[in-house]
Amino acid sequence: MHDEIDPGQSDAVALKVREELARRRLSRQWLADEARISISTLEKALAGRRRFTLGTVVRLEEALDM
Repeated sequence: MHDEIDPGQSDAVALKVREELARRRLSRQWLADEARISISTLEKALAGRRRFTLGTVVRLEEALDM
């Protein structure tokens, strides 16, 4: 898909999101709900089985206020 970010950037986003969730003690389900994405999509992207799209990254940034 053309709006997926490259694998290295996607891995960096996943790492940052996992760190923020742990630091703030937030659940992945909370983040999925706030970012209006499915928990399945979030889990796959955080595990590296799927790349983040630019739209998803923007939604995650807004949900985490980053």
